[in-house]
Amino acid sequence: MTNSYTSWLKWGLVAGLFATLFIPFIIASGFPVPSMFFPFITGKNFVFRILVEIMLGLYVVLALREPKYRPRSSSLLWAMGAFVVWVGVSVIFSVDPVKSFWSNFERMEGYIGLVHLAAYFLIASSVLTAEKLWTRFLQTSLGVSVLISTYGLFQLFGKISIDQGSTRLDGTLGNAAYMAVYELFNVFFALFLLAREWNSRTLRYVYAAVIALDTFILFYTQTRGTVLGLIAGIAVAAIYLLIATAKDPQWAQLRKISKIGLGTIAVMVVLFFAVRQVPAVQQSAALGRLATISLSDNTTKSRFMIWHMAYDGFKEKPLFGWGQENFNYVFNKYYNPEMWGQEAWFDRAHNAFIDWLVSAGAPGFILFISLFATAAIAIVRTRQLALTERAVLLGLLAGYAVHEMFVFDNLVSSMQFFTILALAHGLSQRELPKQAWLARPVGDEGIAVAAPLAAIAVVAAIMYLNMGGIASATGLVNAVTPPKDPAGLTGNLTQFKTVLSGGLLGRQEETEQLAEFAIQVSQAQAISPEVKTQFYNAAHTALDNMAAARKGDARLELFYAVMLDSFGQYPEAQTHLLNAHNASPKKQQIMFEAAMNNLMPAGQFANAAMMLGSAYDLAPDYDLARTYYAGALYMLGGSSNAEADRLLQARFGTTTPDNTTLLQVFIQTKQYARAEGMLEARVTKDPNDSQTWLRYAGVYYATGDKMGAVKVLQRAATANPAFAKEANSLIGQLLGVSQQKPAAAPAQ
Repeated sequence: MTNSYTSWLKWGLVAGLFATLFIPFIIASGFPVPSMFFPFITGKNFVFRILVEIMLGLYVVLALREPKYRPRSSSLLWAMGAFVVWVGVSVIFSVDPVKSFWSNFERMEGYIGLVHLAAYFLIASSVLTAEKLWTRFLQTSLGVSVLISTYGLFQLFGKISIDQGSTRLDGTLGNAAYMAVYELFNVFFALFLLAREWNSRTLRYVYAAVIALDTFILFYTQTRGTVLGLIAGIAVAAIYLLIATAKDPQWAQLRKISKIGLGTIAVMVVLFFAVRQVPAVQQSAALGRLATISLSDNTTKSRFMIWHMAYDGFKEKPLFGWGQENFNYVFNKYYNPEMWGQEAWFDRAHNAFIDWLVSAGAPGFILFISLFATAAIAIVRTRQLALTERAVLLGLLAGYAVHEMFVFDNLVSSMQFFTILALAHGLSQRELPKQAWLARPVGDEGIAVAAPLAAIAVVAAIMYLNMGGIASATGLVNAVTPPKDPAGLTGNLTQFKTVLSGGLLGRQEETEQLAEFAIQVSQAQAISPEVKTQFYNAAHTALDNMAAARKGDARLELFYAVMLDSFGQYPEAQTHLLNAHNASPKKQQIMFEAAMNNLMPAGQFANAAMMLGSAYDLAPDYDLARTYYAGALYMLGGSSNAEADRLLQARFGTTTPDNTTLLQVFIQTKQYARAEGMLEARVTKDPNDSQTWLRYAGVYYATGDKMGAVKVLQRAATANPAFAKEANSLIGQLLGVSQQKPAAAPAQ
């Protein structure tokens, strides 16, 4: 029995599901979605969550009234349920349950994200399967991918800027790796539909064109792990076809094509590695990056180091893990100082499988793998798909798994993965027993009660789970935007206080951004002491609250210390630097902050040298640690100078390498001859740098050699005509007061 309202519910759900395919277009930068912090992430996630919440309300009512839309049992469904439940348990035992649940603006994942994806899986598997809309759904995805790829083409030809500011295409996803995996899924979607509708010549050409376009864009994202995933996925599909047709003579042609495909892949891989040192390959942005794939590549080595750290973290908490969004605790605690050449902070292991191992322990890791395994089993066992269709879907799972070994997920790739899981579940679900209560529809009287309750729940979910976060994400954009007039800074401060008084989502970014803003305020001369004090107090309160809630967070403690150091609160900053150091004892960045911006300004040169010596010993090949340590030794003076000379000579072949920190130290310790040598090398290299000429003249002036300063300025005027007027003016000042000490030295 079908009622008119069930038709509205059904098509409302179908519209919502198809609308999710257009989420990749969303960039929260103004219209139609307001500007938000991390615009490529937040807007997409808020729209997805609100859509899912609305669809869930509609789905509950529809499933109550129409049993054919209710969930059916399958191994994949049980694996999904167990995975979601176990991750929820891991959140309860998490190091930071609040962040594990809410995540932050940069990632927008956390348990709340997983629950929404699971709801999407349930709705898609029930509705699209019942309505037999999978082909149309995947076709729509391909249509969207063509538009996204066209956007990528405009980036490739310089008509649209690349958000990452490199040559790696990122489309409307804002990250090349996110763009790559999006294209990976759609390449296989097109292959799947090509296999399904091979008999249509027109569609064959259409799907082939989409495959070519999306593969081209994937290649120009320069995401090596995803390119490997594409190759692996095609290889797995071909191998499956060879195995599945081994004893059937009617598939001889298909086996031949599969063998040719595998042979072509092998030849292309061997050929590429044979010519990867050729200049034409090295000079190509895309080919050159792919050519660097090796175990000795810096990125590869850093991945191995991170994975080793992650394994150490897993061994500490093997059952429940550290909780979602808490990898930073593992990264800090087990930090490898040889990571100095990489990003300062990692919140992911850059391997989705290892991420789940760390966040949800061994059970969560096994259950995550079981999603792939049960989906693959469902695909292999079904007879609803042709052999070639099954092969393509298995290839997609394999390709995505390879991608997951080198990158972490984002909303769009997670949606695509859960889409394939929903399709696989629809292929394997069991029919409801006709006499079971689950097969009985709820009457109109029951629907009259359920519908208002569902509506109330949807409104409550939208308001509680999203509106506060949206307000914070938009408010934070306003808070961090500097006013044209410094007098308007109080408006920024008010906005910061407003977002900090809101929900828990984004609290990390709100606090860190306020701290950074306060640091900038502290360094600005045009800002009044009263305003600086206001920012200091606000940042101090916010950091205090955050540090109390997130104990042992090295990054947060370092932020706190940097803010305090910028306001000259050195004793209090030392407390937080010690907390940061205890949380991450091998992190050189923490030692640098403690020595350079806390101990040295406070005059504690011996302690600073000791701290920097420890940082140097952790990784002697780290040049910054070496020069900082040498500078601290020069500040100590006496016999320490010889050790500093040895450090510099051993690495640079000179005691005066071109280094700004050392230059400042030489001037401060009155080693003017060394400073002059360094500055002479600089002006020889770049005679148009007026600031270096001024500093060079200032060094001579500091020694009392005014005529030496005049000669430097005369050289500057000749070498840089644009600077001649200012140089001659300074020369006149120096010569005009040659018999008495001037009131002020030239700018240095």
